[in-house]
Order: sequence, then structure tokens, then C-alpha cells
Amino acid sequence: LHPPHILINEGNQVTGLLDWTEAEVTNPGTDFTIYYALFGESGLDVLLNQYQAFGGRVWPRMREHIAEQWAAYPVLIGMFALHTGKEEHMEMAQRALGLLEQKQE
Repeated sequence: LHPPHILINEGNQVTGLLDWTEAEVTNPGTDFTIYYALFGESGLDVLLNQYQAFGGRVWPRMREHIAEQWAAYPVLIGMFALHTGKEEHMEMAQRALGLLEQKQE
């Protein structure tokens, strides 16, 4: 769950989600990892409060769990790259793991 996959209207209301190719029933905290990376702890607090207000389950130390998942994210990218074997995924993993310099765009 991250911005390129979230559709919004002119009023900034979420109207849909794209790219369900990696959807699975698993740890719901995983869905908040990229959000945490983009908006930090204060943004995550706002999101989790809203999530809980609308019926989502927030467990003790969920915030810390999400932060730890973000710390391990480069390894997940590496595992994904090994699974696909695609050169562009390998390069993305190498950059995430600090093995290549980030591209300047």
C-alpha cells in the first residue's frame, strides 16, 4: 500500500487501489511500511489512529514492528529480486542494500 497504487479524486478521497499482484493474507503491519517510510512516525500515528477508528486492529508495539519491517525492507527487495531473476529487480535490490549508488534523476 503506497502512493503510486492509491487512486484519489479531486477532493483527495481514496477512490480505489491498484496492483493486487502481491496481495496476500498476512501481517497487516506490512501494508503500513512504505507509508511509514514516506511520512515518518507522526504520519504513521495519524494513519494508525484512523485505521483503528474505522475498525482496524492495532496491537501493542505495532508502531515499532512497522519500523523494524522498514529496516528489513532492503532484504525483502533482495529476496524478490532473487525470485524474479530480473535485472531491473536485481539493480533495485543492490541499490536498497547500499551496494550501488542511488541514481540521480
